[in-house]
Amino acid sequence: MAGTDRRLGDTNLDAKWRFFGRAPWSLGVRAGVSAPTADDDLALRHDRFSPHAILIATGDFTPFTIDANPGYARVPADARQRGDLYHLSAAVTVESAQRLFFVLDTALDSNPDRTADKSFAAAVLFGTIYTVHPGLDVDVGFRTGLNAAGPAQQWLLGITLRGAP
Repeated sequence: MAGTDRRLGDTNLDAKWRFFGRAPWSLGVRAGVSAPTADDDLALRHDRFSPHAILIATGDFTPFTIDANPGYARVPADARQRGDLYHLSAAVTVESAQRLFFVLDTALDSNPDRTADKSFAAAVLFGTIYTVHPGLDVDVGFRTGLNAAGPAQQWLLGITLRGAP
């Protein structure tokens, strides 16, 4: 498609469990499903839920936090798409004020297009997280590809509800 395309994509529903923590390091896992909520003509798989999981390694060196995340997703495969997708990302978060954070995230993801070579899609994300209330964050980010297989420019919005601090 040429020009600007403004539509909603799929929705991720995730839960996170921190299973290890000893300052400044912690380990956790985030797992969930991608719900097929995108418009049918966005070329996203729109007929099934897709499970995914990401291992999260975090170092908290206030005001900086670093994260490294290997991940895996199993998506409904078809003749044109790969069913097993892999993810690797690294991020730095800077606390600007008590409730305002800035994020720089880089990622490599399996190219889901089976007809393409086995190159990975590379992307960078710049974002802001604001803690509205303890346990409630809203975020906005801008993501763009770093290579030909990378994603188009995207604006991302998110809401995070936490049951524990």
